[in-house]
Amino acid sequence: MEGDSKKMYQPASNVVTMQPGPVSYQPPQKDYLIWSIVNLICCCLPLGLVALIFSIKTRDASQQNDSFLAAKHSRTARSLNIAATVIGVILTIVFLVIYFLIIFNYKKILKENDLD
Repeated sequence: MEGDSKKMYQPASNVVTMQPGPVSYQPPQKDYLIWSIVNLICCCLPLGLVALIFSIKTRDASQQNDSFLAAKHSRTARSLNIAATVIGVILTIVFLVIYFLIIFNYKKILKENDLD
């Protein structure tokens, strides 16, 4: 009986040998780090800060070879940078127009007072 029980259970093992395939190279996603820093300093502080955070997340995901997450963070950083740049340009134009209107009106008031 002992000999029969040993023959009853014999695990079957299938070994499949595969050749290693070519490793696909994924170029790192653009992180827009410089643009984020410029927006942080010059254009729009809140959006520049958030864009900087997503730029850093993009760089981290690229280093971990997570191309899906890196692409997602890269798109978010780019969108935030575009929004920050547009808001910064619009605010700069508005402030310049207001400044020159005030200067123009101030000079006009000075001329009217000089005539009296």
